Amino acid sequence: MSVGSKSGFGLAFTRASGFLQLVIGVLVLTGWFVKSVILVAVAPGNAPMQPNTALGFVLCGIALLACAYGKEKWTTLCGWGIAALGFATFLEHSQGWDLGIDQLLVKPFYFEKTSIPGRMSPLTAICFTLGGIAFVLQARIERQRRWGIWLAMCASIVMGLAATAMFTFWLDVNGLRG
Repeated sequence: MSVGSKSGFGLAFTRASGFLQLVIGVLVLTGWFVKSVILVAVAPGNAPMQPNTALGFVLCGIALLACAYGKEKWTTLCGWGIAALGFATFLEHSQGWDLGIDQLLVKPFYFEKTSIPGRMSPLTAICFTLGGIAFVLQARIERQRRWGIWLAMCASIVMGLAATAMFTFWLDVNGLRG
């Protein structure tokens, strides 16, 4: 499985990124279970990372680690889970549905800057959907190179949305959030 290179910096970066996402997701989920504002929002007054977002981080971390260690089945399984979580949440937002997944893991206790308790933002849902698809494509890329362009497109869109979200947060541009 190709993650940039089979050894060296690319592989080390993939492993470190996967481990970091896994740890962040587990810490935030732990915060929801033990009702710790510090773990779910870093500080009072900040918007919390929603439980399903934290679950998405856990799955992304596992998928990255699986990818780095050449475990195609785990990468694919996590990729489908990430895509399903993101797409179901996007459907909830776009169709006005409540599929019951927002409070499946835990009932939210901290609502600062939260429009729907437990629900990740629509942009996060889109990023998880595309990111999950990218993991599925990555697991198949060694056998079918034709998927490379689709993998690159998914990754580019996710990077663009993530960069936009980070800059609007840092620059406090309220009109672009949400």
